[in-house]
Parts: sequence; structure tokens; C-alpha cells
Amino acid sequence: MQVDAAVPVSLVPDSGSVAGTVAVDLTSPGVYEFTLQATSPFGCNYSSSPPVTVTIAQPSVANFNLSDTIGCAPFTSSIIATPVNATSERWLIEDLNTGDTVYAAAGPLFFYTFPNLSDTTKTYQLTYTTSNAAGCQDDSVAFVRVFPQAEASFRPLDAIPVCQPFEVSFVNESSNPAGTNYNWSWGDGTTTDSNADSISHPFPNSTFTANLNFSVRLRATTAEGCIADTLQVIESFPQVSATISADRSTDCAPFTVNFNNLSQGQNLAISSWIMQEAGNPTSASVISSDLSISQTFQNTTDTARQYEIIYQAVNTGGC
Repeated sequence: MQVDAAVPVSLVPDSGSVAGTVAVDLTSPGVYEFTLQATSPFGCNYSSSPPVTVTIAQPSVANFNLSDTIGCAPFTSSIIATPVNATSERWLIEDLNTGDTVYAAAGPLFFYTFPNLSDTTKTYQLTYTTSNAAGCQDDSVAFVRVFPQAEASFRPLDAIPVCQPFEVSFVNESSNPAGTNYNWSWGDGTTTDSNADSISHPFPNSTFTANLNFSVRLRATTAEGCIADTLQVIESFPQVSATISADRSTDCAPFTVNFNNLSQGQNLAISSWIMQEAGNPTSASVISSDLSISQTFQNTTDTARQYEIIYQAVNTGGC
């Protein structure tokens, strides 16, 4: 046997007989020539002609590494491929939990994001295949474990924005595996740990002029440490107070009463003075939308009459 231009090497048949078979492990690339030489009992040599040529091509080697192999969905891992003697490459990614092929394509792959919307940990198998012009092929396999994706979702049960008493109830609509814990951050510097389906919290506004915004955040943390956040802004209208005073309340008809308006936070355009007979709301009527009023009361009957003057203060938010 001769390799390329090297010195020929003699190979003795395994059995030591003329019918023997020579087994050779060719582990190095190169061109090998095999010549069979027979020697007769009389010392005569005979060689096969022509020699048998065997070419061993350079192997293709599929090498790759992942930046991470375990994490929370959606989980992205960088892929560092270092193939050797490859003219083509192909990637196959399989979900071993379902048996589905989630990715199959030729060419390079630099990263992949693994989903998991189920409630159990998933295992993915990555197979990297390289080949060269000689038809040599190699495979390399790696596995990735992906924890279920955490979810945080909630909705307010009460109307938003809010008026006094400024309390809102929320429903936790998150769907997560057992063992998930929830934390509420109310946007006012306080937090609450609660796994209850619903929860309430006050959002007071002590001003009479400005709306206040509270950023409410719900955080879900699964048993594996996967985290999801969701945020909603709760708007709290300013408070409004209705306070009035009268310069007198009893006199002979006709008499005029001056009412002083001490209310705060109202919008005059939508606030109003209302007069009604005492104890008879069906007799109520709007008499003015001014800040302060003077009202003259008449009584042409032979009995005393009582009237109620009400100021309905309404702010811009409708509170």
C-alpha cells in the first residue's frame, strides 16, 4: 500500500494464507494505492496491474455552541457555529414534548427564540448538519429546556377615571402554572402581595383642581422564577365639595335671601342651584348656575311654607 507519494507499506493478510483478507482502517485523508503482490513457492513475484486507488476525503465536522440552554419563555439563545470543511449547513429544531418540527432550514442560524405557552417545561432538540463537496456529512445535537411563559393580566371592575371614594376593584385575569405568586404595585409607593382573584385599592385625590395618575403594575412570578409585568394607568379626578351659607332663613313673605357659595372644585358651567319644597323632590327645579345667588321667596297662602335650597357642585370629571 502506498499513500500519496509516501514509501509503500506491506500489508500481510490476516489469515496468513493466499485466501486471506487485509482489513485497513484509513483514518487520515489522502489518496491510497493498493497493489497485490503474489510470491510463488519458487520466489517469483507477481503484482496486480493497475493498482487500486482509494481516495479518503477530508471529513466535515459540525461544531456549535449555545449561549444558554435553559430559561424562561420566550427564551432566546445565541448560536455560535464553527463548522470545519463544510460547504453546506442545515438546522433542525424539534419540540420533543409534541414531536413537532418548529424550524428546518438550510444556511446559517445565529439565534433562535423558543416559545412555551403551555403549563409544563418544554425540551427542544437542535440538530446541526454539515456536509462538503465530497459528500461527507456530520451531525451535532444540543438540547434546550424552556420554562412556561409567565403572564400578567388584569382589568378594573369600576369606572375609570374615578371619583370619591376613589377606590377601584381589580380582577386578576392571569393564567399561569400552579405556584405562581402575584405582586401589585399601586403607583403611590405601596405594594400588595396577593394571589386572590380580585383586589381593591384606594386612589385618593386631595386636590380640587388636578387629575392624578397612578401607574398600577401587576407582576407574576412563576415557581421557576419567570416574570411577567403588565401596567395600567388609573386616573383619579379631583375631589369636589358643596358648601353654602345663607344670610337668613326665616322672615315674612316676600323676603330675599343671599346665598354665599363656599364650594370647591366645581365647574360652574355644569354646577347648579336647585330649589324645592321641603320634603318634595318632585318639585325641584334649577334656578341658577351662578356662583352665588339671591332668591326671593313668596307665600300667598295662610300657612308657613318651607323651601330647600341645594347647590349641586360638579367638577369637570363629572364628580
